Amino acid sequence: MLAVVWQWRLALALPVVVPAALWLLSRWGNQLDALPGTNPANLIGRADLWGRALLAIHDFPLSGVGLGMFRRLALLYYPFFDIDPVLADVGHAHNAFLQMALDFGILGWWLTWP
Repeated sequence: MLAVVWQWRLALALPVVVPAALWLLSRWGNQLDALPGTNPANLIGRADLWGRALLAIHDFPLSGVGLGMFRRLALLYYPFFDIDPVLADVGHAHNAFLQMALDFGILGWWLTWP
């Protein structure tokens, strides 16, 4: 019964919340671009890193790749397309959750979940 009530609330709230969020983003877009770390080039690079991290997690789901091994593994097995590996430090996945799964595997990630 309670789940049905929440489904209705969600169904009624989504048509209001989504356009409001889009409107706010359109109004604050220039201000958000000025924040540090929101450079589109950085976001594209992070998306590329996250994609390589997900590929590595897919290939090493149980054991992970080991602590600090993402730098070597990424350069050898998962080449980057949007990042120059000579100039970029790819020592970690730039995402704590992905990095935990990379280092310890999915089971280790689950065991260290807060």
